[in-house]
Amino acid sequence: MSPLLDVNGVTISYGDVEVVHPLSFSVDRGEVLGIVGESGSGKTSVGLGMIGLLPRNGRATGEVMFEGRNLLAMSTGELRRIRRRSISVIMQNPAKALDPCYTVGAQFVEILRLREPMSRRAARAEAEQRLRQVGIAAPAHRLKAYPHELSGGMAQRVMVALCLATNPSLLVADEPTSALDVTIQAQILELLKSVIADLSGAVAIITHDFGIVAQLCTKVCVMNAGRIVEAGPVADVFAAPQHEYTRHLLSLLPGHLHHDDQTRPARDEAESPI
Repeated sequence: MSPLLDVNGVTISYGDVEVVHPLSFSVDRGEVLGIVGESGSGKTSVGLGMIGLLPRNGRATGEVMFEGRNLLAMSTGELRRIRRRSISVIMQNPAKALDPCYTVGAQFVEILRLREPMSRRAARAEAEQRLRQVGIAAPAHRLKAYPHELSGGMAQRVMVALCLATNPSLLVADEPTSALDVTIQAQILELLKSVIADLSGAVAIITHDFGIVAQLCTKVCVMNAGRIVEAGPVADVFAAPQHEYTRHLLSLLPGHLHHDDQTRPARDEAESPI
């Protein structure tokens, strides 16, 4: 059986500059992939490029097979229909991802009615139920709010609920907790755990934090300077990281235990990627 998402030889460029060099990976249904690396490693470009959400000057080449079709060969209209039906993205800054000109309810109703024909009353009732599922109290009241009236944690919960409203086959979460304070981060991570447990499709989480990978992911791709330097099941990578860059990232985890020099990044190698 083919993977749900199969990325083959994808490169990403901005203008004439190639920022992500040819890379490949796949995600099956039921898997949670972590794409991890420091800022500037190319991880967000990969996550957004493979589903056609790069800025105007960005270009992705290669092959991204999703449910048997190459996303990079589709027209803009075809991609929109695929994303509307089968792919959802949780952005790292929910306040900017939500439209400031419309209430939460108006945005919910539009998404639900694009998914399938239904009355506004039915869409609003489903929207209330979706907000309730992500732990938002008084959902009828929150549907009347504008994005700027929501706290960061509340806005992210709304984003999660909106993304789940289409029952996606693929959920992409781009730094879903980076814009939140530590307490709210923990709450959103617990929410994502419960969301992932209920999904029948696949999840790709883009993050700089190996701690998030440890909590949520089943497999991981470690990126540095636009390349995947290590990939494999999370348990294997944590137990025996092969690349120096991976060992460095793991060494930054709170409470990480070094195993002599095997997990401590070498400081005297000429080709150190750090």
